[in-house]
Amino acid sequence: SGALFGGCLGQALALQIPGLEFVMTALFIVLCLDQWHRESDHLSTLSGLVLTALTLWLVGKTYFLLVTLLLLVLEYSWLDWRRRQS
Repeated sequence: SGALFGGCLGQALALQIPGLEFVMTALFIVLCLDQWHRESDHLSTLSGLVLTALTLWLVGKTYFLLVTLLLLVLEYSWLDWRRRQS
């Protein structure tokens, strides 16, 4: 419901914020570096980077985020299932 409300409100307001692309890119870089420092094996950081680049190259920028998120959910579900089996 929050995403639906935010999407509708964003469409209604149609704000153009200069520099937002730079800020969002910087935020994701900082979050990635923070995740890298917190992990011991770096699996989630590396798989996120590789899957994102691969799906962007294969699918294109229109649907790459949807495909990437789906693949990451499948990957972590499989890893969790494997961890529970052992």
